[in-house]
Amino acid sequence: MVYSYKGEARTVRHKRALQQLEYQIKYHFGEDRATTLLNYGCYCGKSGESDPLDDVDQCCKYHEDCYDREEDCLPKTLFYEFNLGNKTVNCESASLSQKDDKPL
Repeated sequence: MVYSYKGEARTVRHKRALQQLEYQIKYHFGEDRATTLLNYGCYCGKSGESDPLDDVDQCCKYHEDCYDREEDCLPKTLFYEFNLGNKTVNCESASLSQKDDKPL
């Protein structure tokens, strides 16, 4: 994974794709807001079984549903490359389908 921050490019590797998602959220929202988001509602940071609480929880549900559709490539555990810059996440060689590759 390569990301830019204050004009620098860095390479960071994570063992699991869910850790990558956590890293992306922390980069985009900051540590405090990311912690709140990752423990929010029924679907953010966990697999819910009821209706989403609101639009934020619905976004997390969409992301979870996207992962569920990708059974062959195991996107929750396999590493994928992405670029972080200007507070955006761009998947470069992601295992996820392009149609599901939306910014959170």
